[in-house]
Amino acid sequence: MNASLLCHLRETRITWGLVLAAVALCCLPAASPWLEYDRNMVAAGGIWRVLTCHLTHFNWDHLIWDALALGALGAVCERRSRWRYVACLLGCAVVIPAILFIAQPEMLRYRGLSGLDTGVFTLLAWGLLLEKWRDRDWLWLAIALLCLVGFAGKILFEFTTGASLFVDSEAANFTPAPIAHVVGLVVGGLVGIWNVKVSPLHTNLPKCSKLLAA
Repeated sequence: MNASLLCHLRETRITWGLVLAAVALCCLPAASPWLEYDRNMVAAGGIWRVLTCHLTHFNWDHLIWDALALGALGAVCERRSRWRYVACLLGCAVVIPAILFIAQPEMLRYRGLSGLDTGVFTLLAWGLLLEKWRDRDWLWLAIALLCLVGFAGKILFEFTTGASLFVDSEAANFTPAPIAHVVGLVVGGLVGIWNVKVSPLHTNLPKCSKLLAA
């Protein structure tokens, strides 16, 4: 295997582990009902569903969008700061089902990485926003701000229309849960502004350099 690719995979192993797990579950549709968020099953003691539901999806179209987003955004966030990335993922993974259980009792089933994707997107956008503000890089500051505003507009669209922007929820036979994206936005923002010091992208490069030189 190419050394640079091996280096990248090692430094982003959490991200690609999650993506591969989601793909594997989509290949085993019979397993998803045992792992999805099912409100009645959670209430009956199926607590594991709080974490595993994010890896389940309703169809391949649903999975592809979620996996692409996590693969692209998660890899960058993991290299910037793994502890912050893990904190964001765990925060979203736990809080999203908890909020659904409390605030949306009519939502009986939930699947997908989209809530985690939202948290990771917000984590990256906030990190860039703070970093570029510190560096007085106004162009990238404006880009990060526009991305945050645009994403907030996407969530507003979902709340207003009751439809998902990228996935055909009717074809996949599921009800969109924009509140999950709101939670992701909040959790990602909180983790992003917690400790303003942002690890640069080259944080892990010394380890990679040793690997490439081997």
